[in-house]
Formats: sequence, C-alpha cells, structure tokens
Amino acid sequence: MPGLWLGVDPDRQLDAAEVYLRQAEAAVGTDDALLGTILVAQAYNLRARGITSRRFERAQRALSLLPQEDYLSRSLVALTLGLAYWNLGSFREAEQAFMQSTRLPNSRTTIIARLTALTYLG
Repeated sequence: MPGLWLGVDPDRQLDAAEVYLRQAEAAVGTDDALLGTILVAQAYNLRARGITSRRFERAQRALSLLPQEDYLSRSLVALTLGLAYWNLGSFREAEQAFMQSTRLPNSRTTIIARLTALTYLG
C-alpha cells in the first residue's frame, strides 16, 4: 500500500490529528496562548496534508495570538509558513518566513526549526 511505513498510514494519522485539533480548538475557551499553539499544529497539519485553503489563515492567526516569548511556537509557525510558500513555488515569501524563524532567539527549543529554515535558505 502506498504511504505505509511499518504498518502506519500517515494520511490516516494526519486526518485523525485534524479531528483532535478541531476538538481542542473548540474546547480551549479564552486562552489565546493555548489557542495559538493549537493553530500552529493545525497549520502544520494542513501543510503536511497539502491543503492550502486554511493553512495560511491558521498560521497568521496563530502569530497574532502567541505570546512574543513563545519562541518554540513562533519558530514552528514561521517554518510552517516557509515550507507552505516553498511548496507553492513562492520563494520570496518562503525566504521571508524562513528568515523570521532564524531571527528568533537560538535555544534548544528552536534549534530544529532554525536549522531546517537555514537549510532551505541555503
């Protein structure tokens, strides 16, 4: 079966994750920081599934809700935006998003997003 790796179907996992993320979004209440984190995960999931209709809206909304000091979530959303633009062939926008990821403070929590962004920039 295509897409199977060790008996796991990634498409089914991504679809299931979207269901759980929607439930989390509905249950979060008024905690903007938590909602921002959920929106980051939704944007990543939509990008991974190749769905363009909502991924940019989710990512931009996440950025508006996340605290400035949440470097992990901000680096992940910038990376997600960069990859989404890259996949669309919008390389100027991808570069801007990747650069945003590299401008955040370097720490153990942001290193993977930072290195991935630097790889794409290279």
